[in-house]
Amino acid sequence: MNQNGRDGQATPEASRIELVIAGTPRARPRARHGARIIAGKAVSFSYQPKKLTINKRTGKPTPDSLAWVRAQAWYDAVRCALLPQRPAVPWTGPVRCTIDVYFERPQRLMKKSSPQGPVRHTAKPDRDNTDKSILDALTEAGLWEDDAQVCDGPVRKWYVAKGCGPGVIVVAERIVEETRPEAVVGRGGR
Repeated sequence: MNQNGRDGQATPEASRIELVIAGTPRARPRARHGARIIAGKAVSFSYQPKKLTINKRTGKPTPDSLAWVRAQAWYDAVRCALLPQRPAVPWTGPVRCTIDVYFERPQRLMKKSSPQGPVRHTAKPDRDNTDKSILDALTEAGLWEDDAQVCDGPVRKWYVAKGCGPGVIVVAERIVEETRPEAVVGRGGR
C-alpha cells in the first residue's frame, strides 16, 4: 500500500501531495459592487456573476461574465484534481506549497530563435492572484483547514515549453516543526 492507499484515497498519514492540473490557469476576478434604490433607500451590495450573460445588442458574452465562467471552470478543475488524493481529514499545522504555473506561449516566443524550454512569464495575471485561486480551491476541496496554513513555498510563472500545453504543478507538504535558533531581529545592539 502506498502513501495514497489502495483505492487512491489519501491516508491521514500522507504528508506530501503532488498535483498536475491541465488547462489554462485563471486568477479569480474580484467581486463586483453595485448600488440600487430600494423602497426609497440607497442599498449597496457585492455580487459575483454565476452564469454567462449575453449582450443583447451584440449577441456576444459580456467580458465580465466570461471571465467569471472561465475562472470558475479553472477553480473546479483544481478541486477535482485533488479528489483522488484528498486526505480523510484536512491537514492542520504549517504547510509548504510549491506552485509552478504554466501559461500558453505567445506567438512572439514561437520563433525558431526562441528558447525551446519554459520561459519566465512576466505578464498578467499577477502571481498572487493565481496563487490565491489555487489555494482557495484546495481549501474548499479539503486539503487543509485554511489556506492561511500555507507559510512557505515559491510560486513561479512560466510560458510552457514549445509543444506543451498550459497547466499547473502543485506540491503540497506538511512541515514538521523545525527547531530554529532564537530570533535576534529587533533587539538592537544595546
